[in-house]
Amino acid sequence: MSYEIPQELQYQERIVFGMTLEQMIYATIAAFCILLVMRTRIDMYVRIGLSCILTAVGLLFIFGNLRQRAQDLWFFLRNRQFSRYSKTMRDWSGAVSVEKDHILVQKGKVRVRTAILSIELLCCTIIYSLTTIT
Repeated sequence: MSYEIPQELQYQERIVFGMTLEQMIYATIAAFCILLVMRTRIDMYVRIGLSCILTAVGLLFIFGNLRQRAQDLWFFLRNRQFSRYSKTMRDWSGAVSVEKDHILVQKGKVRVRTAILSIELLCCTIIYSLTTIT
């Protein structure tokens, strides 16, 4: 009996201590920065404070997926002027008009009515569900 494997499935190779290569690179960069801070000749309390901050940022990059969250935030801040009636949003979505329960979308020379099932905002990423009405 055969079955299909979902395309969304992703495998990441674990190298050392159960971390991926990207996580190992972040850990190495954070350790190098902390070592540089600790070798400076500034006050010991300042060095410890800066090291704690660098450790927290490093851990957020390693285990908190901070890079993806920063990219999502950058995309949101760059595109927050979009509204459903703006020209940029119409050009991006191909929408001709927006009505109560559907969007009229231009596909080539044909105009298609598309129903809006749901729109959710999750972590600055818009997930939307659309269905075509024939």
